[in-house]
Amino acid sequence: MAAAKSKRIKSFRLSIAKQVPKFPNDKETLNGLEWKSLPTLLLHYTNWAIRYVAPRPRTVHVETAVRHDPRWESLSTAITAFLSKVEDAKDLTPHLSLEPTLAGILLLRPRRELR
Repeated sequence: MAAAKSKRIKSFRLSIAKQVPKFPNDKETLNGLEWKSLPTLLLHYTNWAIRYVAPRPRTVHVETAVRHDPRWESLSTAITAFLSKVEDAKDLTPHLSLEPTLAGILLLRPRRELR
């Protein structure tokens, strides 16, 4: 017989399920996530959250070959501005794609439901 889940763990699972972006973002998908095991939910959450780059100072080195690339001349101003943000530990979130937040996690239905 399975041990009863504590209210604290259930509440934690539900809060994670609500935070993770879903596709489609509807009640059915939320319910599907809510029934996932805690390790599976943590995996989904970690994969989603890890895409954010922690703002901390970094050392950037631009290879000589890059500076000789024909595109460098036209793009160097934008690239240098971005790399300055990286070096200065600025927030890089505005440079991330919105796709993971907008598209979210797609829960596949079990094969028996597809028949």
